[in-house]
Amino acid sequence: MTLTIDIGNTRRKWAIFDGAQMLNCGYWEASDTLPWKDYEIDETIGCCVGEKESTQQILKNNKIDWLQSDSFDNFPIKINYNSPKTLGVDRVAAACGAWKFSKGKGCVIIDAGTCITIDYLDQNGAYQGGAILPGVHMQLKALHQETAKLPMITTDLKNILSPCGKDTQQSMLAGTQTATSFAIAEFVRHYLELSPNAEIWVTGGNSTWVEMLLKDNANVHVEPNLVMIGMNEIAMNKKLKR
Repeated sequence: MTLTIDIGNTRRKWAIFDGAQMLNCGYWEASDTLPWKDYEIDETIGCCVGEKESTQQILKNNKIDWLQSDSFDNFPIKINYNSPKTLGVDRVAAACGAWKFSKGKGCVIIDAGTCITIDYLDQNGAYQGGAILPGVHMQLKALHQETAKLPMITTDLKNILSPCGKDTQQSMLAGTQTATSFAIAEFVRHYLELSPNAEIWVTGGNSTWVEMLLKDNANVHVEPNLVMIGMNEIAMNKKLKR
């Protein structure tokens, strides 16, 4: 069995696969008992956007095969990016996960977490790049920290707000959420012009909110475990090439 671990900016996620089938998944904290301890693990694939040392110490009895940019040649998609060494492995893993479901159609992949990434994979399975923008919570934090009087506020992103705020807090929420929604919609429109049949795959902690924004697009799919599904696809692809 294959254990996949996704260490993001905010959360740690894990999933167990038997071949292409996901058996179990969830979140875990560094102090928790390892939730996969009852499974017989053959290999562990890790994806990390930050430091790996603390996770490696916790899993000292497990060898982790961390995804690296120098192994992109063995991935199930092609990478058409000017600086592959700077490309986040989580973005590539999510693209591999989307390609599993949308081969031949192309994909727009939106990962709505601390940052929002919007990436484009063409119908031939070539990763063509994308965009990175600050998530709504990061924007609100910046407004507070970089000004003298704007308050620190948060939002649960459960509703689509009016773009016309009636007080300072509403105006901050209107500015951040509306600007972000306009940006996402415009990126999606642009990529669908390149591949009209492309499917839209949404993942990340704020994926439900993004799904609401894109409700008029028929080909929108939410998959919370897209990065880990992609990691498993990478692992299976490497086995086929051995």
